[in-house]
Amino acid sequence: MNNQSLSKKKNILPKIVESPFLYLAPYFALFFLFKLGPIVSNFFVSLYELDIVGSGQYVGIKNYSRLVADKLFWIALK
Repeated sequence: MNNQSLSKKKNILPKIVESPFLYLAPYFALFFLFKLGPIVSNFFVSLYELDIVGSGQYVGIKNYSRLVADKLFWIALK
């Protein structure tokens, strides 16, 4: 193996590591896990009528329609 082919192999690794996506990947992984994950999970939970004990019943957007019809909700948004 000559020195020129050896130096080419040494230069491959730093180019891969220098990619900005590898530095940003942990941030995006944690962002999706701890920020977007709970938001999506809470949306799906909001589609159920839940009690403290027992299982929930799927009600769809009934919770949201009840929220929009509530006067206190609109006062709270002001």
